[in-house]
Amino acid sequence: MNDIQTFNMNKNQTFNKGDLMSPKTGYPVSDIPTPPESEAASIHETEEHHDEEQGSFVRVPDCFGSIMAPKPAVNPNYFAAKARGDRWIAKHMGFDKKTAAKNAQADLCYLASIWSATASEDRLVMMLDWNNWVFFFDDEFDEGRFKTDVPAAAEEVKQTLAIMEGSAPRYSPESDRVRYIFQTCCDRIKATSSEDQHKRYFEQLVVQVDLEARGASLTCDVDAYFDLRRGTIGVYPAITLAEWAGDIKVPQKAYDHPSLQKCMQVAADLVILVNDVLSYRKDLDLGVDFNLITLLMNKDCSGVQQAMDKIGDMIEDCYRQWFLALADLPSYGEEVDREVMNFQTGRFLGNEGHDVHETGLMELPPTFDRANEDEPMATPVPLQSHSAAQPCADVMHAYGEKDYFV
Repeated sequence: MNDIQTFNMNKNQTFNKGDLMSPKTGYPVSDIPTPPESEAASIHETEEHHDEEQGSFVRVPDCFGSIMAPKPAVNPNYFAAKARGDRWIAKHMGFDKKTAAKNAQADLCYLASIWSATASEDRLVMMLDWNNWVFFFDDEFDEGRFKTDVPAAAEEVKQTLAIMEGSAPRYSPESDRVRYIFQTCCDRIKATSSEDQHKRYFEQLVVQVDLEARGASLTCDVDAYFDLRRGTIGVYPAITLAEWAGDIKVPQKAYDHPSLQKCMQVAADLVILVNDVLSYRKDLDLGVDFNLITLLMNKDCSGVQQAMDKIGDMIEDCYRQWFLALADLPSYGEEVDREVMNFQTGRFLGNEGHDVHETGLMELPPTFDRANEDEPMATPVPLQSHSAAQPCADVMHAYGEKDYFV
């Protein structure tokens, strides 16, 4: 799994990197018996027509290896919290029945439930409200009015920061729906968090909001891209939110240790990598070029499959960095160590579609230019499901094409 995911059709058949697979047999092309010459031309024409109908596919890295392989625990308050949260957000956002059903289908409560399997029902509802706010706030910058209206974007950031500082006016659903939702989230965090948690949460959120407003271009190199995206992808405030929801109390001295900071960086990097892989098709459709795959293709003058393989290597390196960081984490005594271990075992995932998870292949849009590809494009074949990660696949399937940590 270092480069491209290895495809196992059964216990005795393994496909290697670069193999072009037959959609009819599921075996590498080189293993298929050569037909008589009289049949070769017609079969070749049929295969070409089949490829045209199917379009272009690219193999994606295995996003559920190593530390991401265990089946996540789901909060037992999931059903009650989801029902409460979905009703509340539909009411205060003024959704009609169709929009409310679509928003509920995304099932952000499941995401919150695997962030913190021990959170109380009230805190799980608060996490769901916060997840909804993230989408509403972020969409305005990505695809809404703030994408082109710079003065309005700057004003929105100013007012959001004022809410965090406690200097903003009190909002209502009638005056500003999105600000009202965020303000209620801040109220609940302030009322029940420790001073350290309160400080950490808002410090990380300020970074995200500020960078979101300033935007960025794809002129940066890979290291600069990661530095920027770590601040905008939303993992750091989400980690602190999960810490609060699970009533995990990590003292500041442990939180500030380089090993724990490295674990958080690895979590953010994994979300960046997985998110950019699984949002790539949508980015192509929307003409968005702020994606690591595009950056790697431009930097290395490579094709999309080579860029995907490079990201697979980066994911493997994240796993290595995680375990090296844990090896250097000191002991602070039984009580603190228990809190630290609860803190670092949380999981923070990006988005994934069900078909991508089942096959390891992503279909590219019809507008994708195959002319610059040095390697043959992948052909879809049925694969056995990864049962250990299936709960994650189910909720991600509900998200469809909607990004989470972007």
